[in-house]
Amino acid sequence: MKSPVFRSFRRRLLTGFLLIGMVPLILQTILSLSVFMTALNRNAQASADNRLSGLRWELERLLDVCEETAGALSLNERMRTALDGMGPVSATEIYSILYESAASILYGADISVYGGDGKRLFSTSGSPGLETLPLNWGLLRAAAASRGETALRNAGESQEDQGGDAVCLEIARALPGDGSGFVVIRISQRVFSRLLAEKYDGADDAVYVMDAYWRPVYSSNPARDRDEAGRLRAQYLAGQRLTGAEGDAAYYAAGIGDSGLVILLRQPAPLANWALMLLYWVTGVIILICLAVCLITAMNISSQLYKPVKRLNMAMTELENGNLDVRINSGRTDEMGQLSGRFDRMAGQLQINIKQSLERQKELDNTRLRMLQAQLNPHFLYNTLDAMKWICISNNVPEAAVVSSSLAEILRAGIAGHEFVPLN
Repeated sequence: MKSPVFRSFRRRLLTGFLLIGMVPLILQTILSLSVFMTALNRNAQASADNRLSGLRWELERLLDVCEETAGALSLNERMRTALDGMGPVSATEIYSILYESAASILYGADISVYGGDGKRLFSTSGSPGLETLPLNWGLLRAAAASRGETALRNAGESQEDQGGDAVCLEIARALPGDGSGFVVIRISQRVFSRLLAEKYDGADDAVYVMDAYWRPVYSSNPARDRDEAGRLRAQYLAGQRLTGAEGDAAYYAAGIGDSGLVILLRQPAPLANWALMLLYWVTGVIILICLAVCLITAMNISSQLYKPVKRLNMAMTELENGNLDVRINSGRTDEMGQLSGRFDRMAGQLQINIKQSLERQKELDNTRLRMLQAQLNPHFLYNTLDAMKWICISNNVPEAAVVSSSLAEILRAGIAGHEFVPLN
């Protein structure tokens, strides 16, 4: 069963014109927006990749220097002698070694030496606390299990509360020997900020360093981004694209070597939400305007095509019903006007042909009637003569009977239609 749209010629025309006008426009708009957004995202991705490359290189260099420093301290003979208590080594000498090692780390870092019992023996940091670290869990446990390798741990301290002195990352390495001691390097927020400050700029830019569990290690603006790390971790675990809370920022991630750390770069979104909504709104308005123009144009064109066809259809219906006087009388000069003119001529010629046919049929009927009359008159006369013949015979008047019979034969020969009639 056909749809109501396709039952009417006018509706089919209107639907066809709308499809021809709107489908290419909508497809072109969608493709243009897709290409535009893809170009913006690619440019933003390229810029982010370039900046992430610099940030990752700086952090990898920092971690390499810290690992080399921790390794050098763990193998330092004077350090091992002081921890083992096997020779006279002054605290001044140990602190000199520590400060020289700390100076080799970019922008400085705190270096502490812990004994085999977890007590802090020497430190370049003047801050109190961290006098003892547990051996059965935490940083020293990880360093002991690493067997000559460095262990990293997210310090987990509040950067907002302690400001630039907040410890962000701890790196530990066990000294050779069972339980002889540990070297711990602590990197503060100030070190990260000075290291990465040149790699990002602007109030809308931000850098995050996350551990393997996507917990924040460092944030370039901890006061503003206090809750941002948790939201980003939720997006990452859900497999979603990393974006700002209001969609006004985009985040780009890169791993830092084999340390398990991840660096995140925050940049303004290629197109802000309000700008994107404005773009969609303007596009929608343009499509609606084009739809209205296409609808008006399609209705006008379909009306120009439909009205002559409708008039022609109505005229043909009247002609089928016997109205031979129906005419369209279209004043158009296009193809529809020519078709209407041919219909008018056809109807006029049909009317003339029917009148001529009726006149010819009437003449034919009159001729047939005259022929019948011409045939009936001799028959009546012949029958009359034949009756006279028998009356004469019955009354014994043979001469009159012979005359009547001869006259009847002459009439019969005339009716036979022969060109010549013999006398004998």
